[in-house]
Amino acid sequence: MMRSLRRTGFGVFLSGVFSAILLWISAGNLAYADLADDVDLLLSTKDCPVCILLGADLSGADLSRANLKISDLSEANLSNANLTKADLLAANLVSANMSGATLEGADLSRTDLTNADLSGANLTGANLASAMMLGTNLSGANLENVFWSGADFKNVDLTNATLTGVRLQGADLTETILCHTTMPSGDVANRDCPK
Repeated sequence: MMRSLRRTGFGVFLSGVFSAILLWISAGNLAYADLADDVDLLLSTKDCPVCILLGADLSGADLSRANLKISDLSEANLSNANLTKADLLAANLVSANMSGATLEGADLSRTDLTNADLSGANLTGANLASAMMLGTNLSGANLENVFWSGADFKNVDLTNATLTGVRLQGADLTETILCHTTMPSGDVANRDCPK
């Protein structure tokens, strides 16, 4: 009697383990399906607010005027994408690859660009008000006429970047990398170039 109870208990235990494994696998497949659905929705309609696009490959995509408000694009590949006048208000772009992307006139206000790669990107006239930019790579980026009020510049790399027409009043650039950086005045800052 005790042996059959043990077997029954062990059987229930195994059944629970297998159920948990199946649930975990199906949840992973649902998450993948949701990502694919959101990518398809974005590419077909350019209207995907509050979408989960974590790690999505959107390199070279035409996302001009796309609505991506409050979307999660962390670790997404947006290299060479066209995001002209895209609405990325409060989007999560942590560790996103946006190198070479076109973001002219895009709304990036209140976005989290921590450790994002925007090297060589064109951000002319973009709105970066109150953006979190800790460790953002903006080397070689065109930042002409960018609105940057309240943005955090800690460890931002502005090597070879152009800041013509940018108002930096109140901005703390003490922990920003400035090397061959064209400042709003037109002067070139070389403070942090290797010696």
